[in-house]
Amino acid sequence: MDIGDKVIWDSNFGYEVGYFLGDSNAYFQYSIDIISGKYRGNASVSRSSLKPYTEKLILELILKYGYEKSF
Repeated sequence: MDIGDKVIWDSNFGYEVGYFLGDSNAYFQYSIDIISGKYRGNASVSRSSLKPYTEKLILELILKYGYEKSF
């Protein structure tokens, strides 16, 4: 992923959308700018829980969690 790419963070408790900011200072983490949800702004998230934003993945997550968040 490149800096500024749209991403989806699926924590397995829910999901958020945002922008990729690059590697985090934390081990095996990426930094993202979350633009959805109650808590917005920069966050460090597990590399394995971050996916590139696609409409197909959004549809899968709508079915999984029962709500929609998108750009």
